[in-house]
Amino acid sequence: MATRTKVTVSIDSSLDRLLREQAARTRTSVSRVVEEALRLWQRRRLEQDLERGYRELAGQAPSDAEDFLPAVREALE
Repeated sequence: MATRTKVTVSIDSSLDRLLREQAARTRTSVSRVVEEALRLWQRRRLEQDLERGYRELAGQAPSDAEDFLPAVREALE
């Protein structure tokens, strides 16, 4: 089980309102909403980094890049 850490941040009031609305709508905690948002952000960054790497690979070996990119996307799902 992952260890939980308490974090204090300052955010724009409109984001705070959005955060609390999402927590109420999904009947979950604000912490859970933030955690899910950060995980989505982390995944998106990884996908962008992988796609950039495969584009660079495509310049060197296009057929390899075309073969591997769909497999990597599937593995991330």
